[in-house]
Amino acid sequence: MSRISGEIWRALFIWVLACALGLSIPPLVPYLFPPFTVLFGLFSSTLITSMPLSIAQWLALRWTHPVSILWIFSIPISVYVFMMFIRELPTDAFLSDETLAALTILGLMLGLLIGLPQWLILRWKYGGSALWLLGSSLGVGLSMFFVLVTDLINMSGVLAYIAAVLVYALTTGLTLVVLINLREVPDTPIPGSSGA
Repeated sequence: MSRISGEIWRALFIWVLACALGLSIPPLVPYLFPPFTVLFGLFSSTLITSMPLSIAQWLALRWTHPVSILWIFSIPISVYVFMMFIRELPTDAFLSDETLAALTILGLMLGLLIGLPQWLILRWKYGGSALWLLGSSLGVGLSMFFVLVTDLINMSGVLAYIAAVLVYALTTGLTLVVLINLREVPDTPIPGSSGA
């Protein structure tokens, strides 16, 4: 039991660290490469902002419970599709408002959209992996809600970003912990898998 607890705590720590590192890179890009940011279109800016997180998450999962390299493309594709959806919204639509409810719903939708391809990858590894859809959706939605309801965004953009990152990382990390607990361990090792 203590070995399983140690494995779970390690997976949670690695996941939260990976999310924090992956989400710390995008805000630095305009400062590190100012001339290039002017040239970025929607597709390339989506790649720049989402690829570090995708790679960091994939590396974290490879370290604890290996998943397909397709994970790296899950966030960029989902964010790009979401941005295309947002661009098509009429200006008078409810979701176009910058209210707490509208922004939280958009966060929940983005999280669900990100979670969908990730769930398709996780379902080969974890029983009950549909829970990832809820965790991913809540991770983005709750981070938006928390930042807006605490008014952190108006106090400090940096603190708001850190809080959003922590809420997202902990929510999805705890979901991952639940999936690890639900995972059925086979009686005999699968050929080619690494056993403890």
